[in-house]
Amino acid sequence: MAASKKQSNAADFGLKIVIVGDTGVGKTSLLNRQTESAREPFKTPSSASIGVSFKVRSYDIDGSVYRVQYWDAPGAERYLRLTSRLCAGASGAVVVFDVNSKSSFEHLEDWINELDAFTALPKVLVGNKVDVRPELRQVTASQAEMFAQKFSMQYFETSAVNDVEVHEAFSELFALIVEGIPDPPEPSLLLQRGITLTSKLARDAGLRQALFLAKNATGGGS
Repeated sequence: MAASKKQSNAADFGLKIVIVGDTGVGKTSLLNRQTESAREPFKTPSSASIGVSFKVRSYDIDGSVYRVQYWDAPGAERYLRLTSRLCAGASGAVVVFDVNSKSSFEHLEDWINELDAFTALPKVLVGNKVDVRPELRQVTASQAEMFAQKFSMQYFETSAVNDVEVHEAFSELFALIVEGIPDPPEPSLLLQRGITLTSKLARDAGLRQALFLAKNATGGGS
């Protein structure tokens, strides 16, 4: 999933992806790795983030441009109300735990319940920090895979530091979101999926005609 060289105002669709999980699991590092420029050195945060991290990138996929807002939700319990507001209207979620922290794994279901309180979002599960020494690991791959299957998620083991499987995890989530875009992209159905139709595409005469024909074909015009 390569970043688009087009300007953000040329985007066709707007998406919102939230990254959730306990404090210290590496959410900000994953966000930095996913959105980094090839010309810039990767930076690992020196401490757990306080508050919200937010970045925007645009991607050109098969001729359509998607403007993606990435929200790194705070993991501390005192920010739970803020995190709940961030999850509202999301298009998809990356649910993160630290493979070396059993407690962060045990809290995953709480995060998923928080997300699903609004709607059934496309999600992927990420076990981060696989670069840490193996003897410190507290959650096995099989345990994480069983959990992911329970919630119909695909599981990825990542290292933001060493750039292992990070882009693959985000690309899988992005593909799940794009697969849910109806054809033609009726705005109210998009909104239910946390996807916005930009003014550029809304002005397209061909799209307006396709939406009109689709509406009449389903009896919406009678």
